[in-house]
Amino acid sequence: MIARFGGFNGTCGTSERLKVHSVDEIAAYIAWCQTNLSQSSMKEVVGKTYDLKNAYKQYGVSPLDRETLRIAVWNPVEKRVQFLGLNALPFGAIGSVSAFLRVSMALWYIGIRGLRLCWTSFFDDYTLLSKQHTAHSASLAAEGLFQLLGIQFAQDGKKAVEWGTKVKTLGVVIDLEPGDGHTGYVTLGHTESRIEELTKLLDSFIDSGRMSQKDGERLRGRLQWFECFAYGRVAQQALRTISGIAPCGRTQSGLTSVELKALRFLKERVLTAPPTKVQPTSLQTWIIFSDGACEGELEKEGTVGAVLVSPEGVVCRYFSERVPQQWMEWLLTTAKHPIFELELLPV
Repeated sequence: MIARFGGFNGTCGTSERLKVHSVDEIAAYIAWCQTNLSQSSMKEVVGKTYDLKNAYKQYGVSPLDRETLRIAVWNPVEKRVQFLGLNALPFGAIGSVSAFLRVSMALWYIGIRGLRLCWTSFFDDYTLLSKQHTAHSASLAAEGLFQLLGIQFAQDGKKAVEWGTKVKTLGVVIDLEPGDGHTGYVTLGHTESRIEELTKLLDSFIDSGRMSQKDGERLRGRLQWFECFAYGRVAQQALRTISGIAPCGRTQSGLTSVELKALRFLKERVLTAPPTKVQPTSLQTWIIFSDGACEGELEKEGTVGAVLVSPEGVVCRYFSERVPQQWMEWLLTTAKHPIFELELLPV
């Protein structure tokens, strides 16, 4: 209500780039330990996730904002709109997000610098790792910090979890002790409940042979999140087919044979895709970014290039070239816009 009709979000802005820790930061911690300490550094390591209770409601608004900030609600008894004042940060407001993340990251920083905790922060979720023999001490430090600052966290119920080698965080599972007993790597994959949920969703579309535009948008988002751990292009074509269902211009809900084939492929991938391995080589990889472009209306010009990046993130070499005209003439005999071939050339 505040954001859409009250114009509250239009009064706020920020020039800073807000930061949260994704799964990548946790994987980077693990890879750094394996690379700089030893491959057995993750042996007997356990983890857990802390969840803050009613996160936004724990923080009040400033007295100045409190005087002017109101939320409109419908009073069913008096049959009229009433305006209510707010004492806590309103969920969904731009100012609330930036204010909460400043506190969230400050708490993470205090834990890192002051208590030497190995943890990450994603909004109101804190994922903590520790050696098994120091886990109790790490719990006392983290929970003591929360309590010292008056921050409430889940201490009972399903969100109050115990230490373990399988850590559920941000919708994924970090397996610190893979089933084969191998200590040279850690796996990062999706939870069984997420796989089951996505499989049932795909089955419903395959069985009915129908999918609405809204269903297409929702499925595309879920599949993109699922695919981001594969680090590959195997399912890209199938995902592109699903993306074609989402645009507003589509009027039919019936699925074509090509779309059904793409859904069956994606279902098989969801069921069989192995979890990603986090290992020492994760920080010892040289990366090459390459690209090709085709520009011009009447006369097409092709360009290619690539960049070599070291494991330290330093750009070491690059090249950028125009494709010879005779090559372009040959490519244009097979396609009007040969972008695929031009992207393949630098590889």
